[in-house]
Amino acid sequence: MKHVMFTAVTVLAAALVLTGCARAAKNTDNFAQVDSFASNVSLAEAWPAVRDVLREKELEIYTRDKGDVSLASSNRGVFVAFSKKRRHLLVPHRTKITVRLDKETASSTKVRVETINQVYGVTLLTHPNWHDRKTVHTNETLALVDAMKTALVN
Repeated sequence: MKHVMFTAVTVLAAALVLTGCARAAKNTDNFAQVDSFASNVSLAEAWPAVRDVLREKELEIYTRDKGDVSLASSNRGVFVAFSKKRRHLLVPHRTKITVRLDKETASSTKVRVETINQVYGVTLLTHPNWHDRKTVHTNETLALVDAMKTALVN
């Protein structure tokens, strides 16, 4: 019986080591795809236009940080939005989109769109959560950026 227990513990320990359950967090630097452009509209006009585009694309707006655009010192705005969850091989996936609006002048705004894919997962070192994955340009991302450009021109 002791021999069976020893063998079972040894096999279990080897399985844990070989599968990498207890590993360091993955380096996610440069996983995001970034697009940026300048627009000849003020930050106060760009903010609602970008918000409306995110809503039209049926993205879930999670965070909005407008600052106080009436103040001269306020020169930024940020949206964090998520696509609808979808499953690929039974694993939930989504896309995280961070839109940063920076006031360049009183009548121009720089828009930076950062897109990153995420997958839902669990390891022994993390709680159940969304984890970043490498992102490549997709038609959906390009359509979102084009829609923002169009909305900020009109």
